[in-house]
Amino acid sequence: MASRWPVPPKNERGDVLLSSGPGSMFRWIYGGACALFAVLFAVGLAILSLSEDQASSAERAVQAVVFGGFILFFVFGFLLFTKQGVWATRDGILMRSLPGTGKFLPWNEINSMEPGQLIGKRLRTLVAHTTRGESVKIPMYYKWGTPTTRFSAKLTPEGARLVGPDPNPAVVLPELLELFRRSWSKK
Repeated sequence: MASRWPVPPKNERGDVLLSSGPGSMFRWIYGGACALFAVLFAVGLAILSLSEDQASSAERAVQAVVFGGFILFFVFGFLLFTKQGVWATRDGILMRSLPGTGKFLPWNEINSMEPGQLIGKRLRTLVAHTTRGESVKIPMYYKWGTPTTRFSAKLTPEGARLVGPDPNPAVVLPELLELFRRSWSKK
């Protein structure tokens, strides 16, 4: 598959059909700023701990805790902005807001989907009702066609072949669920 599509880890995917999340420019501007601040705080901590002033060990410990907290905060921000998104695959839907905190919904566990709530101007949810009786909110990102678009949804060529060219996840995900049901009922 072409490298321009964000691909989930191998054990969590089939072929990616739809990728949806913050636009790459948005991810790298905000994620890059978080990474830069994390590095600056780490350098500041190193300078403070190596300076030969008369700071007591208690003051140095407090400085290390404060600077370490800022470093973790910005590293967390970097991971948040660069790893969040929703992927529709041949096997199901993968949602991830941070590495290791994803939720994977196989198509055969989803009974139905319905529109959810609007969050801001560019984000809305789709509610998937599962066979276990859960209602899972799936965040859906739209491309608004302006240069300042922060969120986008892209269909891979294979996804477009299956459901058409419209990259709107509110249209694509129910269509993929229906395609899965039809192919599964034939087996």
